[in-house]
Amino acid sequence: MKSKMFWLTGLLGVLLILAPFVLNYRDDANAQWSHIILGAVILIVSIIEAVDQSTSNWEYWAAGLGGVVAILAPFLFNFRSADQATQMWTSIILGALLVIVSGYEVLLKQPAEPAR
Repeated sequence: MKSKMFWLTGLLGVLLILAPFVLNYRDDANAQWSHIILGAVILIVSIIEAVDQSTSNWEYWAAGLGGVVAILAPFLFNFRSADQATQMWTSIILGALLVIVSGYEVLLKQPAEPAR
């Protein structure tokens, strides 16, 4: 049986996309576009996971990598100053959640027992 955690990674992708608009940092282009692009990639990967019938978990590896990039984004794209705390912490927290969910799916989830 396939895991149903793709909905959670998809939700985190949507939150990344919406964050610049909901948290009102549309004027910070680096934060806005990194969140929109990362969120869209994660959402697309989650949709692929939802419709894919294989038992591979490459989608969770990709979502986890997206989480790592989200954690590093404030440092890579320079939105880590004191007046950009909302952008920075949004990126770090959502990225960490992606890493945790994806890491659980890839590393800790035990494969289902085959039917007898």
